[in-house]
Amino acid sequence: VPPQMLELVAGLGEVWSAQTLSAYLNSTGVRSEWIDARDVLIVPDGPLSGLGEKGTAMDTIEPFWDETAHRLTGWWDKTVGEADAPFLVITGFVCSTVQGRPTTLKRSGSDYSATIFAKILDACNVTFWKNVSGVYTADPRQVPEAFPINSMTFDEAMELAYFGGQVLHPSAMVPCIENRIPVLVKNVFDPAHPGTRVYGRGDSFLRWDDQVDEWDDQMPVKAITSIEKVSLITIAGTSFMGTHGVAKRFMEALSSVGVNVILTSQGSSEHSITVAVADTDGKLAMEAVESAFQLEIARNAETRVTMLEGLSILAVIGEGMKNSTGISGRFFNALGRSKVNIVAIAQGSSERNISAVVSREELSLALRATHDAFLMKESTISVSVVGGGEIGTAFVRQLVRWNTDEGRDFDLPSLREVQYLNIDLRSFCDSNKMLLAQKGLPLSKLQDNITNGVFNLKDMADGWEKQGKAVADALTDGVQMQDTDLDDFIKFTDCKEYPHKVIVDCSSSTDIAS
Repeated sequence: VPPQMLELVAGLGEVWSAQTLSAYLNSTGVRSEWIDARDVLIVPDGPLSGLGEKGTAMDTIEPFWDETAHRLTGWWDKTVGEADAPFLVITGFVCSTVQGRPTTLKRSGSDYSATIFAKILDACNVTFWKNVSGVYTADPRQVPEAFPINSMTFDEAMELAYFGGQVLHPSAMVPCIENRIPVLVKNVFDPAHPGTRVYGRGDSFLRWDDQVDEWDDQMPVKAITSIEKVSLITIAGTSFMGTHGVAKRFMEALSSVGVNVILTSQGSSEHSITVAVADTDGKLAMEAVESAFQLEIARNAETRVTMLEGLSILAVIGEGMKNSTGISGRFFNALGRSKVNIVAIAQGSSERNISAVVSREELSLALRATHDAFLMKESTISVSVVGGGEIGTAFVRQLVRWNTDEGRDFDLPSLREVQYLNIDLRSFCDSNKMLLAQKGLPLSKLQDNITNGVFNLKDMADGWEKQGKAVADALTDGVQMQDTDLDDFIKFTDCKEYPHKVIVDCSSSTDIAS
C-alpha cells in the first residue's frame, strides 16, 4: 500500500469519530459543530511519509501557523458567524499539505492536533484523556508500585517522553510551551482523579513568573523511565588521545546513515567514545563508524570499533536533583545492592537526568530497585517460607497481623517514622507441597485454610479437591501448587522483579539450613 494511501485511510477513523460525537451532542440539545482538520490544518509537503513509529519522538511536523489560523478564521466566519460559540469537535491526527493532499501528523498526532488548535484558539488549558490516571513515576507494567505524579514541568515531561514515556509526546508539548498553556493528563475511566498537571520550565533563565516551584517540597526524582532495546557503539584507540575532531567525525558518520544517537558517554582522556543507538540501528552504525575511521584502524591494531547488544537505558528524571546532593550515589547504590552491573553512564548539564546503561535482562530489577530507592515510602520485600508446622504457622499469622496498622504500631513502631515495609509472601513450602504466587499469596485467605491449627499444604490440597475447588479458586488467580522441589523453589524465590528478597527457614531440617 503506498504511504499516501495508508495515511488517507488511517485518518478516516478520526473523521468518522468527530462526525459521530458532534451528531450525538446535537441530539442531546448541545449545539455542536465539527471541523474537518484537513480543511484548515496545513503542513509542508515534506519527505516524511507513512505513519511513523508508535510513540516516536523523531517525526515532528511544523504546521503553517498563519495559513492554518487564516483558514480556521474563515471556517468560523462562514459556519458560526455572530452566533454563540458552539462546542467544537475537531478531527485529530489528520491535516493537509499546501497542495491539498490529505496527510497526517504521524503517530501520536492526535495529541499534537489538540495543542496546535489550543495555541491558535488561545485556550486556557489542554486536557489529554488517557486510559491511565496521569503520568506515572514508572511504567506500571514493569513497576507495579508506580503511582501518578501530581505535577511536573514541561522540561521533565520532555525528558520523560524522550526516554520512552508514551503518555505525552514531545511535539505535542511545544505549542503549549510557546503559549504557556497548562496541560492536564487525566483518566477517561476515572474523571474524578486529578491526574497530572504539566506547566512551567525547569531552568532558572526560562522560568515563568506565574509558575509555582514544587520540587523543593517533593522528592528530588519525579520519575524512573527506560529505553528497552539499545546497543552501544564504541570507538577506542590510544591514537585518539589529544586529537581534535574525533567526536565530530564519529557523530557525522552516524548522521550520514540516519542513525540517531540516544546517549553519549566519553571519558576526559578522549581514549574512547561510546554512544547508545536503537538496537535496530546497531549494525548500520558500527559499519558507518568503521568506514569513517578505516585509515586509523588499518594503521593501528589497537584502534577498533565494538558493539554491545542486548542492553537498555535506565534514567532518573527530576528538577529537584539540581538542588540535592547524593542523587548519583543513591542511584548507583540501589543498582549495586541489587547486583545490577552498570555498563555506561551519562548526565546532562541540566542536572534533571542521570542515565545508566544496563543489561536488558536486568532492566526490570533495575527499575524496581531504583523506584524503591527514590520514590517509595514503602519498601517491598519478597518473602519465602520453608516449613509448615507450628513455627511456620505462627510466622504467617504474624505477617497477617503486620498487614494491619495496629500490627505495625505494636511490633515495629520505629518503621513508621522511617518508612513502611510492604511484605509479599510469594512462596511457601513444606515437605510435601509448595505454593508459588508471582504477585504474592493472599495472607488472610491462606490463614483461613489452616487445618488443625497448623499449615499442612497436602491437607489443604485434599480439602480443596473434595470441595471441587482449584487452587486459584481457593486463594487467588496466579497461585500454583506443586510437589516440593527445593531447586525450583529457590529459583522461583530469586526473582529479578524484586530487589529485596529473603527466605525464612521455619523447618527443623539441617539440609535446608545448609
